[in-house]
Amino acid sequence: MSRAMYERAYGEKCDGGFRRVTDIAKQIRADIKAAIASGQLPGSMKNYSVRSRSYSGGQAIDIAAKGLDGMYQWCEGIKPGSKRPFENGEGWTAQSCGNVWCSAGGQYRDSEHAKPHRIKTVEGERVLAILQGFWDAYNWNGSEIQVDYFDRLYWGVPEIVDPERGW
Repeated sequence: MSRAMYERAYGEKCDGGFRRVTDIAKQIRADIKAAIASGQLPGSMKNYSVRSRSYSGGQAIDIAAKGLDGMYQWCEGIKPGSKRPFENGEGWTAQSCGNVWCSAGGQYRDSEHAKPHRIKTVEGERVLAILQGFWDAYNWNGSEIQVDYFDRLYWGVPEIVDPERGW
């Protein structure tokens, strides 16, 4: 019995065999449509794009959500939804937004290069997590980055388009 060099992790809807991304994209579209109908995702199908592409050496699926209100806000220096009070009630703690050039709280906020920027809201992160779940469900990952070995059924990225940036 031969054994694979690296273990693969399979998405919950991945059967382990090779499939064309055009077929998987159709299923992801159906998942998004069902999530909209159930109220899990905002907007309509017009707000979502699922694009597939094949190229020599691989294939990819990109999911984009566009034109949805409340997905981004101007950054205040902390990750939205991460602010928590201390147990003694004196003060609070929060996660940094992670941008060292953030003019509201980054490591170099006093630099002339620091700029205000936009960050996903709690709702934006929730919607992105749902889209990421749909993207992951049909994929496999047997990659081992420490030895530069990459093994996925498809590549790509789910994203929420920020109307202020145009992408």
